[in-house]
Amino acid sequence: MNRGKFVLLILFLVILSADFCKASDKCLRIEENRIASKQVCFSSSDTIYTIDKVIDLDGRILKLPDNCVLRFDGGVILNGTVIFNNTRIQDPCFRNVRFEGNIKNETFNISDYGAIAGSDMDCSVVINDLIKLQSSSIPSRSAKTIVIPNGTFYIDNPIVLWAGWEAPVTLQGNGNTSTLCQRRDNVNIIRLYENHYIKNLKLIYKNRQILENSGSVAIACQRSIFSLFENLTICKAKSAFGYIPLNDQKKGWNPTRIKDQCYVSCNFRNIRIYEFSGYAFDFSKEFPQGDSGSAFDNVYINSNDWLGRTTDNKSLGAIKGDNTVASMTQLNIEGSHYSSNLIDLSGMSRVSIQSLHIEGIKNMPIIIKNSIQSLANISMMDIQFCNFTVDNYVAFLSEDDALITIGNFCVRNDCKKNSNAILMTKRKTTNSHNITIEYSIDCLNFLK
Repeated sequence: MNRGKFVLLILFLVILSADFCKASDKCLRIEENRIASKQVCFSSSDTIYTIDKVIDLDGRILKLPDNCVLRFDGGVILNGTVIFNNTRIQDPCFRNVRFEGNIKNETFNISDYGAIAGSDMDCSVVINDLIKLQSSSIPSRSAKTIVIPNGTFYIDNPIVLWAGWEAPVTLQGNGNTSTLCQRRDNVNIIRLYENHYIKNLKLIYKNRQILENSGSVAIACQRSIFSLFENLTICKAKSAFGYIPLNDQKKGWNPTRIKDQCYVSCNFRNIRIYEFSGYAFDFSKEFPQGDSGSAFDNVYINSNDWLGRTTDNKSLGAIKGDNTVASMTQLNIEGSHYSSNLIDLSGMSRVSIQSLHIEGIKNMPIIIKNSIQSLANISMMDIQFCNFTVDNYVAFLSEDDALITIGNFCVRNDCKKNSNAILMTKRKTTNSHNITIEYSIDCLNFLK
């Protein structure tokens, strides 16, 4: 090989090496247990570090140099705290590690960062650390996707999604096989503020929450705007959706200074709620504030468990609205016993339901109660396999100039009633037209 060709070959190899390392000018392979308090192994910025052995921090803090890459190749970092500094992670593998700083990654699988399905660990620590990591490109924003893989991940504290207006967090799994299980009673599963996306998850309490556990709202918001709740199964909560109490809104990480209790222009799609003790959706508030224009598509509510093993659970009702504006396409309410009104609207609520199906209730309570100038418009209502056990039964109650309008109303012949039961509507208002049923199929012949 002549001298000229040799020089060209050397230049080619230099360029290839530079391209492989990209922004880095060094590629270092970290040996087992060489990490020390002086950070001998992680001392150079703009470097690709290959982790192919066990690095035990032994409780120490590893503060990474600027603009490095951690490339895991069969190794693991464990037992300490890692502070990222404009860092990119490739094929991560962490165990028992806390995280701080800013990072270039935008998608995080919680198993890669130390959460272990089926273990006794509190996986909320890992999840909340990942949520709080800042973005390297825009430090004031931290939009990211947190992936919950298959398995049951136990938590002892709420997952906290704050400040999502410019940096929404997507918390997603693979459906009912991806489970977050809250082990503590009277504690939320998720707390959120502003717009975030929660989808393809099963959220469950280890124990069915009693009505007195006011803090056991599975997804509690302070103010949720343009949020998406999709393909969720929620079990054993007092309520599936509700609000953070005002006394608690100043507590926790990154609190706001404004009190809020509202859902605004949110989307609820393919929601299944089981074994709740209060209202499945409890939008009652501690001060006057409106829920504005949220959309509900295919919501299923059942007071019993999702596998049909319990058939006698007692719940308050399905939906409690307070100055709530909402549109629903398909709403299904099933279960055994409800002790209060199935749908209770007050405070000038405006709710439209395209199709309402009610099934299997043993002691049918008031179906819709409207008060304080609220409006409920049901295009079609279908009642199946329900028992009407109360004499002079009141199906719809309207008071304080509220309005209930039902387009098509059907009581199927598989329903049962006491011999003295009479299905009635009841008005407590000066407006004589505040309850209207346009068409009905009354197989029990007791609609009055």
